[in-house]
Amino acid sequence: MTSLMATLAGTRETPPAERSLREVIDQLPQLSPDADLGEDILQANETLLAPEVSEMDKRAVLYKWLGQKQPCLFGRLAMQGSDGPKGLGVDVCWIGESDIDAGRDHVAAKIQRERRTWKDRAERGESSGFLIMVNSRHLTYARPGRNSSTPVSSFPTSTWSNTRPSNGM
Repeated sequence: MTSLMATLAGTRETPPAERSLREVIDQLPQLSPDADLGEDILQANETLLAPEVSEMDKRAVLYKWLGQKQPCLFGRLAMQGSDGPKGLGVDVCWIGESDIDAGRDHVAAKIQRERRTWKDRAERGESSGFLIMVNSRHLTYARPGRNSSTPVSSFPTSTWSNTRPSNGM
C-alpha cells in the first residue's frame, strides 16, 4: 500500500520523530531469546543490563570489554586511558534507561553537552575519541535490519552536528 493510500486508510504508522524515544526503541524487532552474541558479550551484559548495578561499575565493565575485545586496535589502545602506550583517552556519553524515558530532547541535550566537554578536553590533548553508549536492554537485543537505525534517525540532525565549541570569542 502506498504511503498516501495507507494514510487515507488510517493504517499509516506514526513517523519515528513523532513517537517518544521509548516507543521507537520498544518497537524494534527483537532477536530470539536464545540468540548467541558470544560469551564475552553475554558476560558483559550481565553487568551492563542489571538495573541494580551503578553506572560507574557498568562503565568499568564496558571499558574492560572495549580494551580487550573490540576489533579496532586504536580503540583498544584508547580504552586503556592514560596508562595506554600513547596515553590515549576516550570520553563516553552514557545514555541509560532513565535518559531514554526522559525523552529525545533530554538525550540530544546530554549528547551535545558531553560532546562539547569532550571537544574542550580533546583540544587540550586529554582525549582522543568520543563514544555514545546507549545502555538499554531492548536496544541491545534489537534484531539487525532495516529498522535498526530508526532510533538514531528520529533525532534532529543538530544532535549530530560537528560544530566547534565556543570558547567565548
